[in-house]
Amino acid sequence: MFSESLKEKIPSICLFFESALKRTRLANAYLLCGGDYPLKEEFAYELIKILNCLNPIENGQPCGICLNCNWIVNKQHPDLPIILEPDLEKSKKGVIVVEQIAKFLSRIQNKSQFYRVILIKTAESEQLPSQSANSLLKSIEEPNPNILFLLFTRDQEQVLPTICSRCQAINFPNHKQLSALEDNFNIDNNILEWTKIKSISFYKASQYSDIILQQKKEIPELMSLLDHLTAIYLEKEKIDLSKIKLIENAKLRLKSFCSPKNTLEELIFNLQN
Repeated sequence: MFSESLKEKIPSICLFFESALKRTRLANAYLLCGGDYPLKEEFAYELIKILNCLNPIENGQPCGICLNCNWIVNKQHPDLPIILEPDLEKSKKGVIVVEQIAKFLSRIQNKSQFYRVILIKTAESEQLPSQSANSLLKSIEEPNPNILFLLFTRDQEQVLPTICSRCQAINFPNHKQLSALEDNFNIDNNILEWTKIKSISFYKASQYSDIILQQKKEIPELMSLLDHLTAIYLEKEKIDLSKIKLIENAKLRLKSFCSPKNTLEELIFNLQN
């Protein structure tokens, strides 16, 4: 469904959303986390195109030539996406104000022939304060049919918990930081040393999961990697069954079409702490 260039940049995220689309299991709202804003925007517009192509080809691939595709690519569509961002004329502080939310809610009550995607480009509490956020909660939790919320943030910790609890978080890589890490890390060459790390931050675990998914793009490759990890822990002088159980649970999640990205980062974090 997604373009090959985007799949090379974020393979696990594309795989996750393609699986959700094929199984019609798309959530109501996603919180797109990370510092790489252009990448998140590129992903959002490709998803909008997939959801609204008039003549999709094999496996849901957008045709790229229909009216909707052309409008979306050129950012000229009359109704896609619906963007919520600070109105600097109405708010000197640069926040999304309640009046904007009211106007937005009135707009999405009207029926549409399109699968409408709402982009909230700054979901941090400084730009989306509690009064404005509270006006959105019901719409995010129980939207009308064919409405999807995509909220952007650099740091999930800066988003109000009431918003986070209604969204599925998707962590985007920061490719500048990743390239520096990847120069010194190859999972096949370093897996034994990696298991000796005593502690690791969740942020670093997320970075390592991105590197692994660039090197192991298919589920069978990931399963083989986890088998290798199990073998290493079984060969240790003192076998830690709790770590082996974590690996087995990760394999079950991958078999159940859970997000490879989320599965790996949680596994890495839990193994090393």
